[in-house]
Amino acid sequence: MKPAILIALMTLVVGLTLAPTLAFAVEAKKDEPGVVTLPNPLVNKDTKANLTIQEIIGSGIRVSLGIVGSVALVMFFYGGYLWLISGGSSDKIKKGKDTLIWATIGLIVIFGSGILVRTVINALQTAG
Repeated sequence: MKPAILIALMTLVVGLTLAPTLAFAVEAKKDEPGVVTLPNPLVNKDTKANLTIQEIIGSGIRVSLGIVGSVALVMFFYGGYLWLISGGSSDKIKKGKDTLIWATIGLIVIFGSGILVRTVINALQTAG
């Protein structure tokens, strides 16, 4: 199987897995027949107060770290696939190993940046 087909297949599987979750992510309220009111995404669900810029940026950072972590997971699958189909060719084995090594380094950077961002945000919130 070609890598492009494999990536397309994995994207399809992930997309079909997340589609029901995304469809039911927002609970719409019907105030009147035929009228649907969507909740304000910039309001804290617990306190019903508007979100601060720090909370919005923090949410964006968490989402981006999640997406980058998912890409690293796909790279692990791809590296393992390359190694699996290498057929004993040392060049293909090296390419698969290198992909796995760089995906591991990427995960370390992702986790490190996540810890750093949380530390900085917590320090800013407690100071302000």
